[in-house]
Formats: sequence, structure tokens, C-alpha cells
Amino acid sequence: MPCDNVTELMRVVLDSDDRLLHYRLLKMTCGGAVGAESFLLDRLKGRAVPELLSLHVDTFCRESVSQTDIEKFLSLKHFFALKSVLEAFTGHHAAGSEAACTLAGISLDRDRVTIDAEIAVGVVTDLIRSCGHCGGG
Repeated sequence: MPCDNVTELMRVVLDSDDRLLHYRLLKMTCGGAVGAESFLLDRLKGRAVPELLSLHVDTFCRESVSQTDIEKFLSLKHFFALKSVLEAFTGHHAAGSEAACTLAGISLDRDRVTIDAEIAVGVVTDLIRSCGHCGGG
């Protein structure tokens, strides 16, 4: 039976130099992966937060290898979700009920920071549609 709750959870882990170590995007209700839970990690791991924040969707799409429509949509969903978490974390954009991201927690230890967030799927889907790269715009 499909879920009615379309909020998703994202966990982003950065190293002590603010480089992406890991992330995962999961469905809030069942914990199932959204596509693959770390769909873009092989492309984005090790990039610094400022680099990720400045990565424009056009550049991101040009860097993408040829994909099916579903893979394009999932890539953009992960891309916009990750950027919204990092924008909220760094204070570049508000995080709250009207935004794509609501920060749920930040944990620090000696060599990493872990950011937990809720992702509003409807807002992210609107971002994907407006960018025009998935054929939905």
C-alpha cells in the first residue's frame, strides 16, 4: 500500500574540512531508499560544501552520463535535496515549513558533522519541474 506521507529524510555527513563523506535519502514512513539511498555519492563524494553549493543544475546535468528519464528525475531529486540541506546548514536559505528542507538535527564530533533533515518532496519536485531538465517542465 502506498504511503500518504511524502516527506523524506536526508542525512548528510561532512568531514572536518566540510567535504561530503556520505549522504542518504530515505522515505520517512518506511525508511525505504529513494532510488538508491546515496544515488549521487560516487559523483559528489569529496566535494567541498562551497563547491556543492555553487554547482548549477545546468553544469550538474552536463556532467551526467546518459540516463533514463527515471534516473534523470532521481538524480535531480537527490541533487536538489542535498543542495537544500547544505543551503539550510550554511544559512544560505531558510529552513522551515515552506522550504524544501527542515533541519531536524546537527551532530558534531571531532572529525565529522552529521546533518539530519526532512525534505518536502513537493517543493523539490517543483524545483525539478522548473529547471526543465527532466522533461517535466
